[in-house]
Amino acid sequence: MAVREAGQILPCSQCPVVRVCLPANVEPAQVPLIEGMVSRQRDLEPGQYLFRVGEEFSSLFAVRSGCLKSTVLDPDGSEHILNFHLPGEVLGFAAIYHERHAGNAIALSASTVCYLSFSDVLRLAQAFPQLVLGLLRIASRSALYTGRLTGDHNAVVRVAAFLLSQSGRLRAQGHSATEFELVMSRED
Repeated sequence: MAVREAGQILPCSQCPVVRVCLPANVEPAQVPLIEGMVSRQRDLEPGQYLFRVGEEFSSLFAVRSGCLKSTVLDPDGSEHILNFHLPGEVLGFAAIYHERHAGNAIALSASTVCYLSFSDVLRLAQAFPQLVLGLLRIASRSALYTGRLTGDHNAVVRVAAFLLSQSGRLRAQGHSATEFELVMSRED
């Protein structure tokens, strides 16, 4: 697997771009429904926050281009990375329970994010259960991935799990699974 490390926060020239504000693997018949849930689209510069700890929850976020990381701070103030979010992926699920964001989401590269109105998601859930099932699968995959990244493993195991996950996520979107650019810093 050939992987290039950026070593610092840089624009991602080889990141995949999703043509519309959708989670990955959406059925064509659902495209107009999900596009109707998009309340706005926002461009982020590297290092800019999508949301911060404690902000009120009202939307899920679909990554259209670029790459973001989600983080939490421990009681000592140390940052812990929970996940990296690629185009076609959705983030913000963790805020549903308390209706506030428990962590931060930060752009690692120039990114575009679509806001999916959660009230619209709930409204459409009744009429289109497959749509909700797709979003739940995304949330489940994200939780599984976060557990692998943050579990009680040594650094080598966490890096290997990250690279395998990144490879599989890119392959699922139709991109190269063996050669990709890492936009996060070595520290991340």
